Amino acid sequence: MLSQDISLPCRLILQAAVAANDDNFKCHSWFGIILNEVGDLEGSKKKISYLYIVKEHWVQAAELNPKDATSQHLLGRWCYGIVTISSVMYWAARALFGKLPDTSWEEACVRACVRA
Repeated sequence: MLSQDISLPCRLILQAAVAANDDNFKCHSWFGIILNEVGDLEGSKKKISYLYIVKEHWVQAAELNPKDATSQHLLGRWCYGIVTISSVMYWAARALFGKLPDTSWEEACVRACVRA
């Protein structure tokens, strides 16, 4: 895990990079990675709120470059993280957002193993 001193400035830099280069798959991949790290630092409530944004950027990266194994792997790891979430996080997400993002074991395996 990155420190807050590194993660937060990186988030701002990558947010600007995505805004300036919306068609660059690496900008989307790295923004999702950093936002995921920032969520770890900011606590469960923020991390859960970032789940949708992280997936959105990783999906965009995979769509911009379908042959990029890293983007596919990141999406597979994201799906795996959702389907294996702890009951505490599950109920916290339900309380905050009504539900977790949709995914499945099949999507996790296909993204992480087959497409990557």
